[in-house]
Amino acid sequence: MERALILSRGRPMAFHSIVRNDESLALVQHRPQPIRPEPESEEPLNLDEVNRKHIQKVLSITKGKVSGLGGAAEKLGIHPATLRNRMIRFGIPIGKGKY
Repeated sequence: MERALILSRGRPMAFHSIVRNDESLALVQHRPQPIRPEPESEEPLNLDEVNRKHIQKVLSITKGKVSGLGGAAEKLGIHPATLRNRMIRFGIPIGKGKY
């Protein structure tokens, strides 16, 4: 950082891919990814609809497995009881083989 500041000589600083193996410093230039709307719906979805669709997609990937190793709750990063409560709230059936 200090070296970049000195070398900039008052000009705007730009940080491109800087990776140093000897330290845990890694500044990487990231480009934001555009958000693509779902083609099946022209109207914006509310947050509950988006959450419901995402939970259904993850349950489809896990073949309906909610908890345990490789379960939907683990993949979503939430507690299995929280996932079950959301499934009930969104009207998503609970149980393997339903996806």
